Amino acid sequence: MSQLRSTFGQKLRAIRKSQKISQEGLATRCGLHYTYIGAVERGECNLSFDNIEKISIALDVPIGDLFFLPEAQGPLSEEDSLRAEILNSMLKKSKEDITLGIRVLKDTMEWLGKSFTKPRKRRKRRKAEIKPMEA
Repeated sequence: MSQLRSTFGQKLRAIRKSQKISQEGLATRCGLHYTYIGAVERGECNLSFDNIEKISIALDVPIGDLFFLPEAQGPLSEEDSLRAEILNSMLKKSKEDITLGIRVLKDTMEWLGKSFTKPRKRRKRRKAEIKPMEA
């Protein structure tokens, strides 16, 4: 069995299960047979580029994610997971959308940096004067 097919199959199964999709459900989404999905997950068959693309679209993940096993390097940190989420959201965008997204992200990060790093001036509170009630 090819290491690449095995890795692909393990990752496919992990993603499918994390999305709570059955083999039959994934097969239906892809237009493939559920026994084929099982064989792919076990690393028993070669896949065509077309079928890899169908699976990627059905799971709504980038194709590259199906070939990468982060568990081999340890779990991703929260920061790396967030970075990956940003990158994945940009994959199917146009150059103009990506440029705008980067500009918005930079401006937002700059604004956050300024608003959180500036010390706030504290106003002195005046103590309320209590006046005696007039009879």
